[in-house]
Amino acid sequence: MLDFYRGTLTTRRLWVLIRDLFKRPESSLVRAINDGQPGWSPTDHLIADLWALLLRVNSNPNSPHPDHPVRAAMEEKARAAAHAARIAELKADYAKRKRAYSKEIREEAM
Repeated sequence: MLDFYRGTLTTRRLWVLIRDLFKRPESSLVRAINDGQPGWSPTDHLIADLWALLLRVNSNPNSPHPDHPVRAAMEEKARAAAHAARIAELKADYAKRKRAYSKEIREEAM
């Protein structure tokens, strides 16, 4: 980052470096986000799709067809994180409105 401010790193090169942090499933950032586990590559997703397809073909047609357990856990974790972020956003909005409301009341009392 210091090279960017010094002028020796272009904006495009900085963008490419940042994009690559998320692009490779084995990158350190992806591992940190996934509790030390590497992310899934497109091949891993295709194998999980094949697993689900084989399960669907070889099981009772009336039974529910679950997704691959690891992918289902990853999706549930992502949903829980999005829900927690939304709750934090709503709480921050509530606190902001509460401060503004109490400020209005104090101004009216004067």
